[in-house]
Order: sequence, then structure tokens, then C-alpha cells
Amino acid sequence: MKEAVVKKPTKGEKGFNRHRAARVLVEAQLTTDKAAAKAHGVSVSSVIGWRARLESDPELAGMFAAGLERADGAWRDELGLLVLESARKLRELVATAKNIGDMRDVLDVMRTSAETLVEYKALVVDVPAHNREGRAAPANATRARPDTATIQ
Repeated sequence: MKEAVVKKPTKGEKGFNRHRAARVLVEAQLTTDKAAAKAHGVSVSSVIGWRARLESDPELAGMFAAGLERADGAWRDELGLLVLESARKLRELVATAKNIGDMRDVLDVMRTSAETLVEYKALVVDVPAHNREGRAAPANATRARPDTATIQ
């Protein structure tokens, strides 16, 4: 019976886990290094080191890019549901409006819907390139282009 060969980490890789590093880096990209480090029980210097490693570790870079893709899809899905719900509410308010006060409610929903669409368009352009700290995303960490979808 053959024994499984387990590669021992080299001195510089002691305890390094690509999956964990990718998860932390995705969260750091969407929040801050400090928040992600605290949430995952690692140091900020580890987050910084893992980000630098993206340039030389294609496997980690791929996991990071895939994680960003999943995170992007999650917030886009939520925002899409919000827009659909706003449209439903708007139709309901228009159908049941009986006085000027009701029409103000309709206008409020219309204004909120328009603001949401403007913010959505701003987010799909701004978020892929920079996180909230204003740090540029690594060059090899690409995101999907949700701004190519049309919202009617």
C-alpha cells in the first residue's frame, strides 16, 4: 500500500494556506486590510505580504480573482433584487394612489430608484479598480465587467 506524499512547507511557506489567504485578500479588497485581518485572526502585515505574493503565485492570484468574482456577483444580485422590488412597489403605489400624498410616495420611490441606478453604475465602475482605502487592485486580479449589462 502506497503512502500519500505530503509536501512539507518550505521555511518561507510555513503554515501558508492559499485558500485562507485568498479569502482574506478578497475581504480586504472589499473592506480594509485591518478589518479583514481582524475578522480572520491574522495580522495586517500578513495581508500585505499575501497581496505582494499575488504577483508571483498564479494559483493564489487565480483563487483571489475567483473570490472577487463571487463577491461581485453577490452584491450585484442583491442590488438587482432591490431595483426589481422598487419597480414593483412603484407600480403598486401608482395603481392605488388616491390623493396628492399618495403621489408624493410615488415620487419618493421613483427618486430612490433613480438614485439606486446611478449608484449602481458608479459602483460597477469604481469598485473593481479600488477598494475603500483607495488602493489599486493587483494587476493580475481581474473582475467581471458588470457595467456591460444593460439595466432597463
